[in-house]
Amino acid sequence: MLIFYHQVRFLVSPPGDADGNAHARIVCEVANAQNITAWNTKCETWIHQIYVRCVLGIKLFPKIHIGRTVHQAMIARLWTRVALPGSVLSTDATLAAAGVYVTEWDFGSIQINSNTPTGCTAPNLINFQITIPIADAFWDPPIVGGVPTPFAVFVPGTVVGTNFVIDLFDVQQEVLAAQ
Repeated sequence: MLIFYHQVRFLVSPPGDADGNAHARIVCEVANAQNITAWNTKCETWIHQIYVRCVLGIKLFPKIHIGRTVHQAMIARLWTRVALPGSVLSTDATLAAAGVYVTEWDFGSIQINSNTPTGCTAPNLINFQITIPIADAFWDPPIVGGVPTPFAVFVPGTVVGTNFVIDLFDVQQEVLAAQ
């Protein structure tokens, strides 16, 4: 699991863990042995936290052999607090009311529950890239009465670019190479 932390001073401390560490803003949850329902529930539990701006979930399914080739189905879901191209409002009523959107990619070497190849066959395919605004890692609004207030996100000048871009073909190839 990847967790990005950013420390700033607050008028009222934001939620954190028992050791006082600030909550993650961007969370990545990878499931290999977990079933899809447990994985999805865990990802949705993360995004219920108001300080979590997005959750990237990656689910790896069991490997299968087709001829001499090993294949693996994989899906990625991105839960965000802004509508992104291709995203839909969450089917969870509480998350939908909070403005959480979900985007899903079927990016393994084969589709889920079939032997049909996915379109994720090369790097840099726009339909298999996940874009997360870098500003999400620095989202730290003041808390007034337990509610985040509007503010301008400050991204340090040493940070280059406006987005994290994750190429799912690269993820697919790393998973397949780890067999």
